[in-house]
Amino acid sequence: MASALWELSGENALLDACRKELALHGKTPDEMKPVVRITTSDTGSGGANIFPMLVSGKENTTISLGSR
Repeated sequence: MASALWELSGENALLDACRKELALHGKTPDEMKPVVRITTSDTGSGGANIFPMLVSGKENTTISLGSR
């Protein structure tokens, strides 16, 4: 299996929307960065999976976006 994580720099509108929503739920993550994780297997029988998320703080805590 292969996995990669890309930071989406310059997405201020996305971050503003996420900050507002998180504030409504009592969350205040610092230094948020929007990222996308893409995973795929090497078997050729499956596709790729794309997971949008936020990475927050010095510990790089992940906050998944969407439903699982």
